[in-house]
Amino acid sequence: MSSEEYIQSVESSINNYLIQLQSDIARLEYLKIIQDRNVVIVGGNGVGKSSFASYLKDALTDNIIMIPAQKYLYTDFNDAYNFYTAGQSDINIIQKEDMARNAKISNDLNDYNRKNTKIFAELITVLVNEHVLITNAYFGPEKDLTTQLTTLKNVWSIMFPNIELIEDPIKRILNVKKDNDIYSVNSLSDGEKAVLYYMLQILFVPKESFVFIDEPETYLNSTISDRLW
Repeated sequence: MSSEEYIQSVESSINNYLIQLQSDIARLEYLKIIQDRNVVIVGGNGVGKSSFASYLKDALTDNIIMIPAQKYLYTDFNDAYNFYTAGQSDINIIQKEDMARNAKISNDLNDYNRKNTKIFAELITVLVNEHVLITNAYFGPEKDLTTQLTTLKNVWSIMFPNIELIEDPIKRILNVKKDNDIYSVNSLSDGEKAVLYYMLQILFVPKESFVFIDEPETYLNSTISDRLW
């Protein structure tokens, strides 16, 4: 590479960085408006709500999390053993991706479909993984034990007091108990599974993150939606 080509390459890199920096400054203005408040963006189909969220996610930061409207609420635990060593960092890697955009621009949807169909089961397995690890190293009173799972159970009991979540520490899965009968998580209604999915996603979001949830009312009636959020 000649010195002239090198200089042009450096100038191009600097210009691209300055363009990104200028764009990030504009994004920060929106994030300053949001700060630590809950903000609802309302608009008709196709006006650009999801695109706006994707625009914000393009910022040079790792603390913007997207939860797409499209979700696969069936847990296939046949492959749960693949997640036995997974932890929160593995969930965060998926959360940092813009899955909604990937679905629109990718010509090969195999990777998207794999992640979209596995995330629910992986969230549950990682939840139980964390609970097992902390429980095995804990020697205090059971009532003082705090894990992501105990936190989820406490909130879940407010939402659905007649349905109990039961962990299986061997298979690393969750079951549900209703009227003294135990069922698979898949037996929950779509609304109940949506609540569980959102709770799991939020529990694993890194602290001090901005969380954008596309169509947060999907599968939920207004009463459940208001109580959840």
